[in-house]
Amino acid sequence: MKKSKLFSKIALIILLVSGLSGCDIFEPRDAEDPTQPQKWNEFFTAWELTLENLEFAYEDKRNKDNYVQILTDDFEFHMDDNDALDLGLNKQYSWNRQSELNLLENMHAYLSDNEGEIEIMFSVENSSSSGINEVEVDIIYDITRIIASDSTATFRGDATIFFEEDGGYWYLKKFYDYRDEELAEPTWGMMKYEYVQ
Repeated sequence: MKKSKLFSKIALIILLVSGLSGCDIFEPRDAEDPTQPQKWNEFFTAWELTLENLEFAYEDKRNKDNYVQILTDDFEFHMDDNDALDLGLNKQYSWNRQSELNLLENMHAYLSDNEGEIEIMFSVENSSSSGINEVEVDIIYDITRIIASDSTATFRGDATIFFEEDGGYWYLKKFYDYRDEELAEPTWGMMKYEYVQ
């Protein structure tokens, strides 16, 4: 009697294993794409690191909350005068730190909802010290916004960024955006303005 119960159990196990093997549970599954590590310079002790953090904040939504760390309390973004006039705004149109933070939040929400992403490339043209704890940096930027892999927009221009050092860290104080008339491309300010509302 013991042998028949043992035989029944073994037969049941063999039947169960062979049945489950037909379900592909023993097959390896497709590997998931690894999540890219979050890029952020925790110790932005040089203006170059703060400039990188600016890029990281726009390219990776996980950095939107870090962005506030690199802006001075009196941060200002100044739109190109011609862009402002084209939009029916006052010449010398600008916004403050809170508006900058809000637009970044709005932009990342839009990109998440529309399977979008931002890619930024900077080229530093000139940097000069305007005091012991201030640096003025001229850059050329090239931004690509991709929405759901089928819609691409390019934003190009020049900018002058003023950085301020405080306690060993460098912060963005002022950002002046300039249209490059030769490129005939919308500027970063034009892209940002879409999300200021």
